[in-house]
Amino acid sequence: KLDIPGGTVCAAQDSPPPVVTPPPGFTGSCNICNFNRGGSGLTFENLLNEVAGAVGTPASVLAGMLNFEGYVPDNPTPGKKHIFNYSDEEIAAISSPGTSMPYCAESYVGARGPCRFMPNQWSAYGDTVKSYGYTHTPNICNLRDCLYASAAKMKEDAARLGTACSYNNSTPPPSGSCNWTPGNAAKSAYHYYGACTDNYVSTVVNYYYNYTCQSGQPL
Repeated sequence: KLDIPGGTVCAAQDSPPPVVTPPPGFTGSCNICNFNRGGSGLTFENLLNEVAGAVGTPASVLAGMLNFEGYVPDNPTPGKKHIFNYSDEEIAAISSPGTSMPYCAESYVGARGPCRFMPNQWSAYGDTVKSYGYTHTPNICNLRDCLYASAAKMKEDAARLGTACSYNNSTPPPSGSCNWTPGNAAKSAYHYYGACTDNYVSTVVNYYYNYTCQSGQPL
């Protein structure tokens, strides 16, 4: 786990933000590495890498988001309460164009789908997948469709300024690149969740560090 100086990600707005230095040789990548969800994971990893390479939001950041948002509480099958526990075959089935996952209940706040989109946000980002060669009607309960929408929203949010989060820098992700800063990852998590919550934001930043391919690592 990343050791965050100062002990908290969401410091008071008038507190100096902690400085987090990437490990030596660290270079951002669209590809995700060493991400073990219990199984081969090839279909899931390939899907994350596809979306990341197209939109420019690191696959590791998307995985960090899914760590929190990917619960499927209405699935009655034991061990299938989270998207990370789905088999490759199940991931493929709910990611195919035009399909919808069978358990897609609305949360108590009105969010739906494996990426937990609110209706107004889905209206703004739901068609993102159609900008990358797909022609089907996007579905909030389709994993591929919602990941494209999430990647677009998180990339846009990553460049925002003036948040309460401690990683408050002004460097936007390079256009079309997954070479983000820690600040980009933190701000995208803050805006996606809608609040600067230590556990949520620090988890996404840790996914960014721990599962982003670094120089010298095999893909």
